[in-house]
Amino acid sequence: MDSEYKQIQLGIDSILNTKTFIRRKKKNQTEKKKELFYQIINNIDELNSRQTIMYADLDLDFSNYDEKYFTVIDSLLYLNFGKECTEVIGFYLYDRSNPDGTINPLIVNDSEELILNNPYELWNILCQINPKLSE
Repeated sequence: MDSEYKQIQLGIDSILNTKTFIRRKKKNQTEKKKELFYQIINNIDELNSRQTIMYADLDLDFSNYDEKYFTVIDSLLYLNFGKECTEVIGFYLYDRSNPDGTINPLIVNDSEELILNNPYELWNILCQINPKLSE
């Protein structure tokens, strides 16, 4: 990683014809929270996919076993994000994708349809619902 920064620094030095210094910006709390959110959502999504694949391919149904874990996770999301945001997160995780791979839109204001393709778009919607998330 340091060699990449060194190469960038040498390139900038030659372009500007001067000695420069590159310093990495430390992430603030909001950026750390956002990255952790992406990881959590991606992991839960992978768990859901794994559960579906195990049932479809191996006829193994672990839904009763996994249900308690998902209930705990959903409760923690509710404690952290509140009711409205947790409902949107629940839609993203459990209702957005169809078995055939198509994506259901999120209906906003009874008429507007939003397609959430990834956790980044989900985070942006949550920040619109609860602006305190982006502080």
